[in-house]
Amino acid sequence: MNISGKSTLSGSLVASATTLSLVLGNAIPAVAASLTLNSVTGRWTNPNVNQVYTNGVDTNEIRWGWAAESQQSGFRFDGATNTSVSFEKETNVLLGKFTHFNFPTYSGTGIDAVDLDITLDIEGSTKSLFKYTFGLEETINTFFLDECPAFQVSNTPCDDRITFASKSQDTTFSVGGKELTLQLLGFSSTPDAFNPISSLITEERAATGAYLVGRIKPPVILADKKPPVSTPEPGALIGFSVLGLYLFNRRPKFQRS
Repeated sequence: MNISGKSTLSGSLVASATTLSLVLGNAIPAVAASLTLNSVTGRWTNPNVNQVYTNGVDTNEIRWGWAAESQQSGFRFDGATNTSVSFEKETNVLLGKFTHFNFPTYSGTGIDAVDLDITLDIEGSTKSLFKYTFGLEETINTFFLDECPAFQVSNTPCDDRITFASKSQDTTFSVGGKELTLQLLGFSSTPDAFNPISSLITEERAATGAYLVGRIKPPVILADKKPPVSTPEPGALIGFSVLGLYLFNRRPKFQRS
């Protein structure tokens, strides 16, 4: 959350904490047996923020902002280890823990977006890196809940909101001759959730998190949308020319009044 100008932070905000992790969900029928996920690591890169007030770029915990109180805001990711992903049983697997440190910072020193680079170490495959952009809507401090955005959930003005871009990844990895990729689906409050949501609402002055739900799946292959242009045979061109001349000569004649 931001403080507009140098005004004093208003409102009493109660800290709350939840846990956050990445999950792989839904089976891929084409892949037999199971995959063994040896480890997951993550680092934060490319912050869209004033670099003067940024710490921890290229690490698993990034902090930003001119702190109005005791500490900066930030994101943290702690990867999981020794996890088995079973595609036959559609087992969800914990990939790691994500935390948002939502603390007051002065306006103009906050963050809009930052990339999370996730590296998967899957047995039988080379390590693969996937990049996802996390966006953050940092709100302005206020005394009243009715002045907060429509997504406000807690009783402490005002919550922030985190979203990420879920798009097809160009990066793939191969296991047993099958090409696969990682897709993030959303946030969840439990590691075994099948119904992720697209955004995470976080309370001010709190360390809040949720499980990130994802899916290992075959990559999306974009087909050429333009149909091939066929070239008529020379004989067909002659036939069309003769037909055109015939129709031209057969055009209706009108008597001029």
